[in-house]
Amino acid sequence: MNTKIIFLILGLVFLIQEIKAQTNCDESTAVTELDINNVRAGIFPGADMWWDLVSAPKYEVPKGSGINRLLAGSLWLGGIDGSGQIMTAAQMFRQTPGNSNATDFFTGPGDSCAAPYCMQYDRIWKINRQEVIDFIGGLPATPDMQQFPGNYSNGNTLAPFVDVNNDGIYNILDGDYPAFDIAGTIPDSSDQLYGDQSLWFVFNDVCNIKTQTGSSPLGLEIQGQAFAFISPDPAINNTTFYRYKIINNSSIVLNDFYLGFWAGTPVPADFRRGSHIGNNMAFVLDDYPFDPSSGFYPSATGIQLLEGPLADPGDGIDNDRDSIMDENDERCGISSFIVFENANGLPMGNPASPTEYYNYLKGINTSLCPCTNQPTPFMYPGTSNPDCPCNWEDNAPAGDYFFLLSSGKFTLSPGDIQTITYAVTWAVDSSAGNSLNTLFAAHDTIQSFFRNGYTLPVGINDMQHEIKTSVYPNPFSDQTNIYFDNPSGKTFSLIIYDVYGRELKVMNDLSHQPVILEKGNMKPGIYFYKIYNHSMNEVSGKLIIR
Repeated sequence: MNTKIIFLILGLVFLIQEIKAQTNCDESTAVTELDINNVRAGIFPGADMWWDLVSAPKYEVPKGSGINRLLAGSLWLGGIDGSGQIMTAAQMFRQTPGNSNATDFFTGPGDSCAAPYCMQYDRIWKINRQEVIDFIGGLPATPDMQQFPGNYSNGNTLAPFVDVNNDGIYNILDGDYPAFDIAGTIPDSSDQLYGDQSLWFVFNDVCNIKTQTGSSPLGLEIQGQAFAFISPDPAINNTTFYRYKIINNSSIVLNDFYLGFWAGTPVPADFRRGSHIGNNMAFVLDDYPFDPSSGFYPSATGIQLLEGPLADPGDGIDNDRDSIMDENDERCGISSFIVFENANGLPMGNPASPTEYYNYLKGINTSLCPCTNQPTPFMYPGTSNPDCPCNWEDNAPAGDYFFLLSSGKFTLSPGDIQTITYAVTWAVDSSAGNSLNTLFAAHDTIQSFFRNGYTLPVGINDMQHEIKTSVYPNPFSDQTNIYFDNPSGKTFSLIIYDVYGRELKVMNDLSHQPVILEKGNMKPGIYFYKIYNHSMNEVSGKLIIR
């Protein structure tokens, strides 16, 4: 062959490779920890999380214990286009048979698939609420605040921010800041950051070949937010939250759409899995032995759907199971829970095609309710499934299993936006009781917390006896003053807690104003106080020591 032709062919090959490298986004590799409360969770700026991209789990609770309760987790999505083609996007361990680098999600919003542009989004913006408060008060902005991705490449708003000068452009020099609702002026319906710590990221399923499910692109942009709160309430302090804003940027109507939350547990530890339909929850029970140093007995970890997708109007289905059909803004609860084995080629093993991923999302499986011998989309529901009226619990031998909690079906049309929120909660009964009951009680707290705008609702009795307090200065360095209403001259007690709920200081027989609290040997950080008396007067608050 002519030498010039050979060089020409080689040149074309290199050119094609260069073009490909410049026009395809990659999967995420950066990792950041959500770690402000009693949980340390590793998060990727894509659809998966809680592992190290090799095999080690990264969902540690209690923080510092060295025990990881979950191995990995990810978002699954699937629907059918107008021609009947099944289209999916999912993630597991970025592996399929014969492919050790499988992925369906890529960094960036998908408005451009040029590699240099996508690389800007292979990161997570980690921002604490207190950092924003400090910035508003005159302190310098953190690097993540300075580089916050407030705008798309075309100038439209991407990540939510407070636009101080209303010019539409995020600029920290103008006083703009990531949209924590510090002043209480952001409407609940608007995008904002939540928690005492928020991790914000964005990914898509369009900017490369999808090698996990093998599906064609759905055309989705997904803006993710992982967040957590520090609280004296153990349910909240042991919980992490995950909010996804799913945008259909394609021209395709996606029918019979389902979304799911996939998770795995560490092995070889023995876990038992289950579901609770009324709580919109999947859970795992671990077999970790009693730890005398902490008093912790075997515990339970739950994944609950707090905010499901909006159901199709007038679909004739009681999607949220509240006995009311087709109410305004009805949201879907969970529609299935399945467990499958981490093995290839089994009837209930790892899926290997878009159809198999989609069937798992729909809850189509070979499982039969043991007391009716009828197929069911809910495996191991205990006594929570009226269509399976027996106590069906997981009695599978210890092994490597995954589970999938799904919600649907609904229609995702071009331009549609669906916002969904999950919570992952760890609970333990330290008296050797039933940790699953403790988890269900924690679910009630988290559900009320969410519905009340991420604040703990005040009960009727507490409202009748509510105490108003104020702390100044707060934050403080050496000492602060705590004021509280006491028109009847009663005596109160004050307790100071750390973020783990441990009592650090107790002051009794308080009636005078103010109470002077000395820093003493408390280190800089966030603490909580509770003021109460024996007439059910009680109030809690937050302290910050610099």
